[in-house]
Amino acid sequence: MSMKGLNSQRFLAAMLSFMLLAISVASFASDYVLIANRKVTVSSISRQEAKAIFTGDTTRWDDGKPIQIVILQGGDASRSFLQNVVGKTPSQFDTYWKRLIFTGKAGAPKSFDDPASVVRHVSGTAGAVGFVGAGEATGQVKIISIK
Repeated sequence: MSMKGLNSQRFLAAMLSFMLLAISVASFASDYVLIANRKVTVSSISRQEAKAIFTGDTTRWDDGKPIQIVILQGGDASRSFLQNVVGKTPSQFDTYWKRLIFTGKAGAPKSFDDPASVVRHVSGTAGAVGFVGAGEATGQVKIISIK
């Protein structure tokens, strides 16, 4: 095989790998939905706004009401949300919040191990916002789009 043919094959293999990675990242984004208490007036936020909420930088909704963060512990939806929106692995996210709590800068967000508990808590808590797997949100909560 000529050097030119070998380079073409390498290029095609690299492009295929890149396309598969892009598809996998895009599918991660649809693995979760951002949910909020139905009385929250916001219906869409930017990725940066969502990150600011889940890192404790933004603590109030636009109408001035306090934000109550609810975390789903473990699973693909949690890992995907934290990596794609917050920019942290679950371990980094836990360490980040432990530091905030230890230094007195924030209180611990409410967390649950199962999506049904997240939905139930968000639906019954004013100002609450959380995330669950795409198929796990019910009519009890409002879905907020991330633009």
